[in-house]
Amino acid sequence: MNFHREFSRYGKMLFQQGLISASAGNLSCRKRDKMYITASGSFLGELDYGEVVEVSLSGAREYLSFAQELRRPSVEAEVHKSIYLNTPRLAIAHGHAPYALALAASIDNIVFTDAEGQLHLPSLPVLELKDPIGSSEAAERLPKYFTSPGAVVIRNHGVFAAADTLKAAVSLLSTAEFSSKIICLAKDFKRD
Repeated sequence: MNFHREFSRYGKMLFQQGLISASAGNLSCRKRDKMYITASGSFLGELDYGEVVEVSLSGAREYLSFAQELRRPSVEAEVHKSIYLNTPRLAIAHGHAPYALALAASIDNIVFTDAEGQLHLPSLPVLELKDPIGSSEAAERLPKYFTSPGAVVIRNHGVFAAADTLKAAVSLLSTAEFSSKIICLAKDFKRD
C-alpha cells in the first residue's frame, strides 16, 4: 500500500470539499504496531512526501517521515493512537467541517434527515471537551464512539471519522458535512 499516495489524494479531496483549511486537519492509518499520520503543520491540500510520519503504537517516541526526516506528528497523534489501541479501526480522518461545527454549537446529537446520511451515518454525536485539541481528555473519550465505523464531532473543534480504510473514513467525514449542510439549508427554506 502506498500510504503517501493515499494521504495526498484524500488530503486534497478534504481541502477541495472545504473540510480542512491551510494546516488544519489530519489523516492517519494503522499498520500492525505502527500508525502513519500527517506531520504537524502539514497542508493536506498539497501534501509533500516528508509530511507523513511513522509513529510506534508501542510507546516509542521516535518519529520518522517517509523522506527519512525527523518530523513531529500532528498534535492529534495521541488521540489517533488511543483510537487504534482501543478499537479495531484502521484509518482516521479529522477535519474542521463548518456545517457540522455550526450545528454542534447548539445540538448535542445531530440526527441526519437525508437518505444518504441516514444510510451511512444516522447520527453524529456531539462531544463537549474542556480542552478539545489533541488532549488526553479527547484520547480518553473518543475511542468508545468507534467500536464500529462512524464519526463524532467535538464541539468548537472538528469531526473525527474512523473506519477500516482511509477512503471509508474520508467518506464518513464528507457525509457528516454534506448531511449537516442539508439540515442548515433546510432551516433557511422551511415552509411556513
